[in-house]
Amino acid sequence: MDGHDQSGETGTMSSEGKRQPVKPKQARSLLTRALLLRAADELLAEVGVERISTNMVCKRAGVSPPALYRYFQDKYDIIVALAVEMMERKSLVVDAWIARHSPGGLPAMSAHVEELLRQLTAAREEQPGAVWIMRSFRAIPQLFTMREGAQVQATEQLVRIYRPFLPDVPEDMLRVRVRLSVEFGIAIDELLADGAMDRERIFYEGGRMLGSLFQFAEAANIAPPGSEPRSGN
Repeated sequence: MDGHDQSGETGTMSSEGKRQPVKPKQARSLLTRALLLRAADELLAEVGVERISTNMVCKRAGVSPPALYRYFQDKYDIIVALAVEMMERKSLVVDAWIARHSPGGLPAMSAHVEELLRQLTAAREEQPGAVWIMRSFRAIPQLFTMREGAQVQATEQLVRIYRPFLPDVPEDMLRVRVRLSVEFGIAIDELLADGAMDRERIFYEGGRMLGSLFQFAEAANIAPPGSEPRSGN
C-alpha cells in the first residue's frame, strides 16, 4: 500500500455538511478498509478503547488519514464495524450448529450446547480485540441497539426451530426460555472472555444449564402466572 486509497470512491455530504463514509465496492477500497479493520483489531487488544486513535490505526495499517475517513467517521465507527464482523461470525457458527443438530430434535440440540459454546468462543478469539469490542456494547449506543436487535432476531429464530418439537408448550413459556438462553449465552461468553474463572468448568456448567432450559417434560400441565392451572390428561 502507498498510504493512499486511489479507488475514486467518495462519501456523500450529510445535512450537517459532514462527509459520510462510503461502503467500498472496488477491490482496492475493500482491501484498504480491511487493512484498517485488522489494524484496529490488533490495536484494541494492545491498548484498549480509550487509548486507541485513528492516527494509530492509520500508522499500523500504512494508510493515510484521508483514506480512513473515507470509510469511517471516527474510532467508534471502526469499533462498530468490528462488532458487526464479530456478530456475523457468531451467527454463522449458530446457523451451522442448528443445521448439524436440529435433524436430531431437541435431545440432540440440548446434548450439544457445550459444543456450541466452545465454537462461539473459538469464533470470538479469532478477533484479537474481541474483549474490548464486547465491553463497548454497553458504552456505544449504536452497539447497544445493534446487540439488542441481534438478540431479538436470535430469539425468534430459535423459537421457530424449537416450536415443532414442543407443540404443547405455551408460546409465552417457550419464548421466555429461549430469550433466557440467549441472555445466558451472552453472560457465559463474557465470563469466558474475562478469563478469571476456569474455562473448562464454565463450558461444562454452562452447557448443562442451557440444555436444561429445554427440558419441558412437565410443561403441558404448567399454567402461566396469573392463569388457572391446566387440568391433567
